[in-house]
Amino acid sequence: MGNAVPLSPSMNEASAAERPRAPACLVGVKNGSVFQMHALIIEDEFLTAQLIEDRLRDLGFTSFAFAMCEEEAISAARECCPDLITSDVRLATGCGIDAVKRICDEKPIPVLYITGTAMVVRERCPCATVIQKPFGTADLRAGVELARKAG
Repeated sequence: MGNAVPLSPSMNEASAAERPRAPACLVGVKNGSVFQMHALIIEDEFLTAQLIEDRLRDLGFTSFAFAMCEEEAISAARECCPDLITSDVRLATGCGIDAVKRICDEKPIPVLYITGTAMVVRERCPCATVIQKPFGTADLRAGVELARKAG
């Protein structure tokens, strides 16, 4: 996985705060200032979360927070405001859509839903950017671009 920091073998064994995070790296200069890109990955499947992290790293994201449930997601977003949120719908505890709505009530943030239940997202959030699982690298890249333009 390139420079990714490996997560624990089972995301169920550690809360989001206990899991290792990838180090924040400098990714470039914009208007004379150095910037980083931080993503919040709301996903309760370990391998899927790792895949999303790896693909987002390829797209220039440099730091990550992980959440397996609604409350962890809200807490992680308050701790470090993300530049992008990716979210599944069905989580170990709670709902990704509800987590995103609560997070984005405080501040608008680009969101990409990555889920096996895309129709649920389209029914509840008709303007949301959604990609269906399983997804490919091109799907994720296009989804991130759309979410960032919409956000």
